[in-house]
Amino acid sequence: MPKVVVYYRTNAAEPELLTASLMYQKAQVAEALKGCGYAVVAGFIEREAVGRELVAWRQAMKTVEDWGGGIDCLVVIPVTAAIGAGKPFVIPPSDRWACVFWELEFPVVPAAEVVSPPTIARPPLCLLRSAGGEAVRWHIYLCNAVEDDITDVVIEIEVYDSPLLSPAERVASVSTKTLAEIAPATCMLINTEPSAVRSDAVTLYRVTARRRDGSQITGKFSWEDMVEVAGIVT
Repeated sequence: MPKVVVYYRTNAAEPELLTASLMYQKAQVAEALKGCGYAVVAGFIEREAVGRELVAWRQAMKTVEDWGGGIDCLVVIPVTAAIGAGKPFVIPPSDRWACVFWELEFPVVPAAEVVSPPTIARPPLCLLRSAGGEAVRWHIYLCNAVEDDITDVVIEIEVYDSPLLSPAERVASVSTKTLAEIAPATCMLINTEPSAVRSDAVTLYRVTARRRDGSQITGKFSWEDMVEVAGIVT
């Protein structure tokens, strides 16, 4: 089992983002590592500033060197996007082969859970996609575009292997998300997809819900069925 170092990033010039971003990064790293069975041995927090060298990064690399590097060391980088007015983080070429790197590409802060729908939202249900961070992730929202509450919402998310394979050859992973209700003219965050998924997988969303009169609403959405919005209104 590899020894794990986590390289957290903040920006000294953006104090309003510091606490929220750091807490979010730590929570996401814990969630990502939980399924792997890995434990964090060391963590370093970079406080980026104009003209300042990557002090915490050098400390992390020194720790990797002390451990012997190679495949027995894993450096997890939860955020590579620019923080505030800063620059995106890129692993220095001189360190690229020092060990194994895992760039999670999470946004600087979590996406809003509830947002207002754009005027182009299509009733009764529609899915919105909005680029997050440096467009390394897409936030997927389910929008209730009718005038009544909808309840008993069930979303099945099916992720298939490469579309280059035949349907019979594809392997799907299925997850289910449930929501008690969604108020009228409200969109709820239901998934976050890495942008890389768009090139090598197919994701389908199957939605069922009930209207106030008891009637059922169903929908099946692929990437092409979603409404893309440039910015989310919180």
